[in-house]
Parts: sequence; C-alpha cells; structure tokens
Amino acid sequence: MKATVKIEEKKFENYSIILREDGIVQIEIDPEAEVSVDQIIEGTNYVLGQLNSIKAPVLFIANEFSLPSKESRVYLAKKESLPYSLADAYVINSFPQKLAANFYLKVNKPARPTKMFTNSEEALNWLKTYM
Repeated sequence: MKATVKIEEKKFENYSIILREDGIVQIEIDPEAEVSVDQIIEGTNYVLGQLNSIKAPVLFIANEFSLPSKESRVYLAKKESLPYSLADAYVINSFPQKLAANFYLKVNKPARPTKMFTNSEEALNWLKTYM
C-alpha cells in the first residue's frame, strides 16, 4: 500500500482517526481493542467538526485481535451513527474478525454501502467508487 498522506490525525482511546489527502476518513482500531458506542460518538463528533458537513468514504482498519462489541455493531449499522459516511470498508485480519464481519453484514445489515476486505488496497479501490 502506498504511503497515506495525512491532513490530520487524532488519537483517541483504542483508535485513531486520520483525515487523508485523498478525501477518505481512515479509522484504525488499536490491537486487542474494543471500541464502545460512547467512543464512536466521540469520534463522529470530531469528524463532523473537521469535515464541515462534507461526506466521505470511511476505511476501518481492524488491527490484530480487535473486535466490535454487540452494542457497537448494532449502533454502527444505523444510518445516523456515521452521518458523514458515504460508504464503509473494513479491513479485517483474523478468523474471529471475519465471523463478526459476516454477522454484521447479515444480521445488523448496515444502512450504508459496506464491504469487508483482507487487503487495504482493494478496500481503497472500492471506496474510491463512492467519491
């Protein structure tokens, strides 16, 4: 993957948000982390303040052993959870993440276009179709 040109990066507890030069919002979940609904809301408020009502595709990178809680999966599936998002691409790295991803897609049924990948480059190519 090419180097990411960052406009701004902010570290939160358990994850980082990177505003990229290419217009994609990149969210990297720390290894072994579980992000709560309150933390998602905190990050959403930050991104909304930075983007000034502009919508953007979102790239989630789930690092090793990070998994969403049930509450987070239910919340993220709602349209209003990430009002700035045009589409969500998740890069997953493990079998447990794949199981959680399949459950998220089939049971939680996200309101935005959402797809899972094992490769960042493929995820970025898919997200760029929403720009």
